[in-house]
Parts: sequence; C-alpha cells; structure tokens
Amino acid sequence: MPDFLSRPATLVLATGEPNWLDWANTLQETQNSLFYDNENSGFFEFGESEDIVLDLPKNGFGGAMPSSNSASAKNLARLGQFFENESYSDMARSTADSFVPTMKKSPIAMPALLDASLYILRKPIQIVIASTGDNREMESVASSFLLPNRLLLHADSGPSQEYLGQRLSFIKSAKPIEGVTTAYVCEDFVCQLPARSPEALRSQLEELVD
Repeated sequence: MPDFLSRPATLVLATGEPNWLDWANTLQETQNSLFYDNENSGFFEFGESEDIVLDLPKNGFGGAMPSSNSASAKNLARLGQFFENESYSDMARSTADSFVPTMKKSPIAMPALLDASLYILRKPIQIVIASTGDNREMESVASSFLLPNRLLLHADSGPSQEYLGQRLSFIKSAKPIEGVTTAYVCEDFVCQLPARSPEALRSQLEELVD
C-alpha cells in the first residue's frame, strides 16, 4: 500500500505529465477520508469502519518500503504545493509532528519519515525546465543534487503547461528564451534569473545545497 500511495505524485515528478496530478489528488482525498486521524493526526493502517480491528494502529517505521504515514506526509506536502492547498500542507506537518517522539528515540528506523519531514520543514524549491524539445541535459543536472524539498516541473508551451498554470501561477510565464531550453530555479516561489545552460543551472543549485 505505501508504494501505491506514493506513485501518483512521483509519476508527476518523473514524467512531467500532469494528468497524474488529478489522480494523485483524488487518491489522497480518499485516503484522508478513510484513514486520517482527525483527533491526533497521522494515518491509521485500517479504516475505522473495520469492526475486526480493536486497536487502530499507525505505522511510521520504514525500511526498503516507506510506511503509509511517511508516504502520505510527503504526498500531502507535494500536493499542497501543486494545488496551493494549505489544508494539505497542515496535514503533512501534523502527520510528521505526531511521530516526533518516536523519531527522536529511533531515527534510523524512520528514514522515509525523516525525508518527508525535511521536505515539509524547509522552504520549497521549484525547478521549472522550459523547453519545446530535448531537455535531458538540464533534467540530469537538476536531478544530480540532493534537495529533499525540490519540486521539478516541466513547461512545454503546450497543454501540460497550461494545465499546471491553472494551479501554479508562476509557471505560466516560464518559457525557453530564444528557443534555448531554460531553467527557472525558485525558492518559495521567488525565482532567480533564468538559467540558459546546464552550467548556469548547476551554479544556482550549488548555492542551495546546505
């Protein structure tokens, strides 16, 4: 289940195809209604309507496969950015906060939840690659930096960009300059000067690495 929960938001980032975004949002809304603990935050492993469960557990521990709470916290944080949804962002934060005592005692047992917490706590970084053709070199540079709070988006001057622009106003104006693939690096939606080469993009990202 955790792997399934994390796929839609991950597919948006990996493919740049926004059609996964609505599916991710629908899946998250369904999960919220069925499993979210509105009193104490976090997600139960089973629904409250399942009579066979006497004590509803919550799991934050994860190894090779992240727990449902770590996947959900990061999904909520990502979707909160995509949809500018403060409710999602608050749920992401409260889900991570509900496991703070356990993370302090055994952080090595919760790597995915720690990763989600880093994403939630730091200022979000958006990297928008604007191109009408091959952008693999720029993508390679953007993916080579360890930035847990990074959101990589694609502006293709077509339907995908129009779709994303309905939700993220700053992406509307992103475009390749003079036909050259251009990257826009933004921190908390405040953008630097356009990067028109992989070297320029690398230089901007190096400044963001702790």
